[in-house]
Amino acid sequence: MDDDFVGIVYRTDTSCSLGSHDLSAMREVIGMPERILGASMHLPIWTVLFQYPSFSVTYESGLNDLHLFDAGIEIFTQDKIVKVQYDTPYIKGLPVTMSVKEKVKGVKSNGFQERVVRKT
Repeated sequence: MDDDFVGIVYRTDTSCSLGSHDLSAMREVIGMPERILGASMHLPIWTVLFQYPSFSVTYESGLNDLHLFDAGIEIFTQDKIVKVQYDTPYIKGLPVTMSVKEKVKGVKSNGFQERVVRKT
């Protein structure tokens, strides 16, 4: 991977340091990307498109005037969406919420189910 990865993702000003927890979780879950396909750094929101061996990942982060913490990883496949949502990275051991939306094959027709799991 080229040196541009570090320059785009790890900036030292406070507006961009918030994403370090998200990027750490991404590395643990899906590994390091092969390269960066593109980036948009128009504050207050920025977006990076990472290329992995068999898929792409869109990373978005930013700060606005709402002062809400909204962080998660969402994975889309042909018949399932899995989202892992965490409320804050600053409280150790806080449970995360996982939601699974999926197509369910039945005898007569296809259906849809959504499950929410929050281990407490």
